[in-house]
Amino acid sequence: MKAWLETSALVTLHFRCRRVRAGCGEVLAGLPVGTEVVVSRYVVFELARGFLACLGRFHNESYACGQWHEVRNIVKARNRDHTYEGPTWRDALDDMEETLALDASESESENPWQAAGRKPAFFRARLRYLILAGWRQSLDSHEVLNPCGCRADLPSPRENGEGRLTHDLPMTFGNPGHCGAADNCGVLAFVKDHAVVFAAIREKLTASKAKAKKGERERRAEGIAHLLKGESARTFEGVRCHHCGDAMICMEAGQGMVVTKDKDYKGLAKLTGGISVRVPHQV
Repeated sequence: MKAWLETSALVTLHFRCRRVRAGCGEVLAGLPVGTEVVVSRYVVFELARGFLACLGRFHNESYACGQWHEVRNIVKARNRDHTYEGPTWRDALDDMEETLALDASESESENPWQAAGRKPAFFRARLRYLILAGWRQSLDSHEVLNPCGCRADLPSPRENGEGRLTHDLPMTFGNPGHCGAADNCGVLAFVKDHAVVFAAIREKLTASKAKAKKGERERRAEGIAHLLKGESARTFEGVRCHHCGDAMICMEAGQGMVVTKDKDYKGLAKLTGGISVRVPHQV
C-alpha cells in the first residue's frame, strides 16, 4: 500500500522544528510494514505556491527589521490579517525560537550562537537554509509520482543578487508554459477519467462545515466545477485547479491512504475507497 503525503504532512515532516517533526515521524513509523510513503507532483506544486511562497515573503520582509522584536512585530501584524500567511509566519518564528532555546540548553558553556541568533540576519540565514534544504528533502526523501499529470518542470527556489529569495513559478495565465497549458498539464484528462467521484467530492466539500474561512468552500466548489466542465486546454484556466487540492489529492491516492493534518480527509477518502491517517496537530 502507498501512503500519500498531503501538503500539511509534507510541511510537518520537512519544515517544522525537531519536536513537531518527531510527531509526524512516529505516525509514519506506525504504518503497516511494507507501506511506501510517496508524494505527488501536485502536492509538490501546492507546497511551492503556498507554504514556501509564504516563507519566502517572510524572509524578504525581515530585511526591514533591525532588531529581533521587529521580526516579532511583523509576525503579529500579519497574524491579525487572518490569512494563511499569519500562522505560517508565526509557526516559523516559534520553531526558530524553540530551536535557539534548545541550542542554548544543550551547551555546557555560554553559547555564542544564542546572542547571534537573536539578530534578524541570523534568523534570515536559518530561514533561508530551511526553505532551500526543505525543498530538496521534499523531493529527494520520497518517490514523487504524478497520476494527475501535474507539471514536472518546477524550478527550485533561489537567492538573487540582493540576498532575497525568489521562486519563479509558471502560473501567469496566457504566458508561454503557463499553468494548465496543454503541453505541460494533464489535469483535465485526469478529472475526465474520474468525473463521477470528483462530482461526489465537490458535493461533500460544499456541505462540509469543518472549514469556516469565508469563501473557502465556494472557491473549492467553483474550482472543481470548472474542471468538471473543462472542454479543452484552450478554455481551461490552470490556476483554478489550485483550489481543488483536497479532491485532487484524494483522487491521486485512490484506494491507498492519505497522511494529513486535515480532518476533512476522513470523509473524502471514503469516496475513493481509501483511508486517511492524521498527523498530530502540534504547535
